[in-house]
Amino acid sequence: MPMITPQPVIGIITKSDSFEENHKLPRYSVLKQYVTALSRFGAAVMLIPPQDSASLKTCFKRLNGLLLAGGSDLGLTVEDASSCYDKNFDIERDRAEIQITKMALEKDIPVLGICRGMQLLNVVKGGSICQDIESSFPDALTHTSDWWSKERVFHPVDILPGTILSSLTNTNRSMVNGNHHQCVNLLGDDIVPSAVAPDGVVEAIECSPKHYVLGIQWHPEWLLEDGEKLSMEIFSSFVTAAGRQCDE
Repeated sequence: MPMITPQPVIGIITKSDSFEENHKLPRYSVLKQYVTALSRFGAAVMLIPPQDSASLKTCFKRLNGLLLAGGSDLGLTVEDASSCYDKNFDIERDRAEIQITKMALEKDIPVLGICRGMQLLNVVKGGSICQDIESSFPDALTHTSDWWSKERVFHPVDILPGTILSSLTNTNRSMVNGNHHQCVNLLGDDIVPSAVAPDGVVEAIECSPKHYVLGIQWHPEWLLEDGEKLSMEIFSSFVTAAGRQCDE
């Protein structure tokens, strides 16, 4: 894949880990798949650890795009943590991602949110999250699997017309993977759905007034090695949109 000139810089906020092999050593990290996907389409990737507000602002000035990666449940959106399925919250990541997402939306730089990242995008815009699909919607499809990355795709989504997502494919239905028990509940301000599962769970969102803000509930970064067309187009279009920021 030829490199875009000038090369856009896309930031990813890292998660907080407390282990390294057999030692309890604190560290920050991000899954390699996200970096590989962005690099494949010509982006330079900046990993940004949670830090103080002024430092985040300094990092943000270097960005042409922002990828909000998947990961643990959002903790800052939870009113009663004792009732949650997953209590492995990463609050410092929540705070950093919320701050930098607000800056990205204000400046109107391209944003791609994946899984947790899509949910965070909706929350930043004033929306809400359903804490557990299975307990809230007993008739829902299975949206997660212990072997989701190996099963590749296992449920369909319907892609809504007139959206960024629909412009990336010539079909109105696509098979996707997934690994989530939470989902978007009430949509935030200016947030519109762009893909919905047959059970009604929103699988993709967009922010209508912005040039390129796309949230995807599934994990296209795991499908690139299969050459899955929609996954390729998602990352290609995102990096291309970020590249346009270099000229502005």
